[in-house]
Amino acid sequence: TYTDTATVDADGIAVFKTIAYTHEDAGITYTYEVKENKNEELSGYTFSQAVYTVTVEVPEAGSEDFTPEVTITYNKGTEEEANVSAMYFYNTYEAKGSISLAGTKTMADGDAGLTADAFRFEVRENGELVSKGTNAADGTIEFEPINYVYNTSQNDLGLHTYEISEIQPDDGDGYVYDRTVKTVVVKVTDDGDGSLTAEIVDADSDEVVFENDTLKVSFKKTDVAGQEIKGAELAIYEHTKEGKGVLITSWTSDGTP
Repeated sequence: TYTDTATVDADGIAVFKTIAYTHEDAGITYTYEVKENKNEELSGYTFSQAVYTVTVEVPEAGSEDFTPEVTITYNKGTEEEANVSAMYFYNTYEAKGSISLAGTKTMADGDAGLTADAFRFEVRENGELVSKGTNAADGTIEFEPINYVYNTSQNDLGLHTYEISEIQPDDGDGYVYDRTVKTVVVKVTDDGDGSLTAEIVDADSDEVVFENDTLKVSFKKTDVAGQEIKGAELAIYEHTKEGKGVLITSWTSDGTP
């Protein structure tokens, strides 16, 4: 029984030890099986499942000191790849990674009334939505992970520039929203073990902060000279389809300019 193990060189070529045949092997056909062993120390690789059958035919001896010129046939075991000229083992490599961006939501008049999931945010790369997030009760913004892949069909290595903004509702809700757009640059690198590292390498500021304010309305009752009239009764009502609705608040002016 012949057994040997070979390791590929920098060019991807594996060379097995030479098998010597003598006149005692004349007329004998030897069959060998060649396959790739899985290297448990290599992560991220898919190993070849190909199995080759190598047939070596040693010719009949013409004399005691003959040097046999063997005939070698490679067979991969499928009809389409029978009797190939060489053995090829193909491997694929894939690495994955992700990053979860974070931010903070604050209120201009204090965060005491901040509630979870009250505000929504989005992350875009080249205009394409890649992540969404909402605020927690303590103001932290938790975004969905952004995933990266590196393989033969997808290459997410390198720099990614993201724009983070707050989503404003179609209808007013009593808040003045932060309209600034925050820019964050993430660099993705391959660790070589099936994993990718993603880290922030540049940003507008050390922290991504969005500050909102409650909507405030101010008005006053004045005379023709522009002086506020003391004792004027003012009120705000909820607007409905039927007209004036429920009273929200009211007050009486005190004449303060």
